[in-house]
Amino acid sequence: MDRYDVIVSGAGPAGAQAAFRCASAGLRTVLLERNVLPRHKCCAGGVLGRAQAKAELQLPDELVEQRIRNFAVAWDGHREIFPLSGEVAAIVRRERLDHFLVKRAENAGAEVLEGTTSLRAREESDGVAVNTSGGKMTADALIVAEGCTSRLASSLFGPYPGRRMAMGMALECEFGSSPEDAMEVHFIDTPTVRPYSKVIFPLNGWMFPHRMGGNVGVVGQAVTAADLRRTTERILKDCGERYGGTMSRSPVTAHPIPLYPRDRVHSRRTLLIGDAAGFANPITGEGMSYAFESANLAASAVEGMLLNGKDLDVYAAGCRRRILNDLSSAVLLGPVLHWLLGKVELSSFFGQVKSDDGIMGACAGIARGESDWRGLFGRMAPRTIPYLLLNSRLIRGKA
Repeated sequence: MDRYDVIVSGAGPAGAQAAFRCASAGLRTVLLERNVLPRHKCCAGGVLGRAQAKAELQLPDELVEQRIRNFAVAWDGHREIFPLSGEVAAIVRRERLDHFLVKRAENAGAEVLEGTTSLRAREESDGVAVNTSGGKMTADALIVAEGCTSRLASSLFGPYPGRRMAMGMALECEFGSSPEDAMEVHFIDTPTVRPYSKVIFPLNGWMFPHRMGGNVGVVGQAVTAADLRRTTERILKDCGERYGGTMSRSPVTAHPIPLYPRDRVHSRRTLLIGDAAGFANPITGEGMSYAFESANLAASAVEGMLLNGKDLDVYAAGCRRRILNDLSSAVLLGPVLHWLLGKVELSSFFGQVKSDDGIMGACAGIARGESDWRGLFGRMAPRTIPYLLLNSRLIRGKA
């Protein structure tokens, strides 16, 4: 039976980054992945500048489909482009990014076991035992990076509540002409009944550009698969008409997205990172930044436990300071933002936002990692809320 310092289960960005950091620290590390890499993953493929900084990544040109310098919003036949003063993100294909990150972890000294499924785990007095499809292995610590429906996280911490998840659906396609360097967000069903309703993530979509195509998808809470598929086709049709027709397309895939952090993110020997910990932004659905951040914190906590005898409470403290403060702002303010966007005349509203250099700078700063969501809302609140309340020509319908 193999014995390691740390087992990392799940070879997405969070798991690969955790394995890289642990192996770089000299820990005997094994990274388990149930599929054989490279494997397709349902994901928009946007890697913000802030995520790249947290992972200490310089994405090579051959890995990048488009480097993003503009942002666009589309709704009801309208489209508004927002210039973003320089590069803020890179668009990649997730199967290639994940493979790249896993190879980086392997080069740092991590052992990678592909086609190996983690079946169950049990914490023992001197470590953690993990039963896998390839046999049993043990370690001093376990890092779980299997997503919000993780089998191991459910067995050790309880299942992630389904009502706290949104569902995403995506496909990849080729257009007749290049969509160039603007990430598009498509507002589909932004209005919510009240600022704080059970649905905090109404149905919306995206098109993230590739060299000659893009990743098209939708995400929503409490929606049916038929709703997701129908909306994906609607966005694909809209983009195809704009970019010279749809030349080819992949099948659609789906994936759950957590909307709230878990109440507990570690036990005595096990740590949850990325989506497994519930770390995704409930306004945008972006989770890559939190995946890399939590992976770094987890690797540091495991290193401290093994080398200095520290307990893993330091991981929870780091998550509160580096992740939860930011997410709490989004959890509280996201529903209000969605509700307000359903009450205003969007052309006028986006025109006001576009003309405000402070807000535009804050948006670019969030994407690059120079500021966080608290800073943006600090800028937006004194400008937009009085504007919405006083300028009645923007209000459509009753609050």
